[in-house]
Amino acid sequence: TRQLEEHTLDLVLSHIPVRSDKRTHVFNHPLGEVPVYLVGSVPKPKPQAKFPHYLRGQPLFLPSHRSPVRGDFDALLAAARIEPVVRAEVDDMALMRLLALSGKGLALVSKIVVERELQSRQIKFMARVPGLAEKYFALTVRKRFENAWTGEIVDAFRARLKELAAN
Repeated sequence: TRQLEEHTLDLVLSHIPVRSDKRTHVFNHPLGEVPVYLVGSVPKPKPQAKFPHYLRGQPLFLPSHRSPVRGDFDALLAAARIEPVVRAEVDDMALMRLLALSGKGLALVSKIVVERELQSRQIKFMARVPGLAEKYFALTVRKRFENAWTGEIVDAFRARLKELAAN
């Protein structure tokens, strides 16, 4: 937020909204949301097991507790009395993608993170997590997008999120 307030950056695309307070002048512009999946190159769990029961004993790569999706996912597992086997907590989505491809567990990610791997069939397991979606925001220090290119970026990102949410 400091770089936005100092005008070093005009725009930040994020899945974590900035908390508003009197010291911060950063605005969260909602862009859309994308379903959240468990993905990996591990063999698919037994077909008779349903979500979330097939996660019992399954190694997981999860976003850190800073992510809103993590709290929702933890609540789903707690309601099913499943203690997750967390191999790593990750904030970097590029690293999360590599962990998903490692064959060492399932990663909790939005579809946008592993889109290429899904298309190339490098991801061998994919299951949508019911009721979970990753929300995305454009962070700015202004209420409106003043630069034409900023508005174009935001419009393109919104359109892409709509496509991913529809598929």
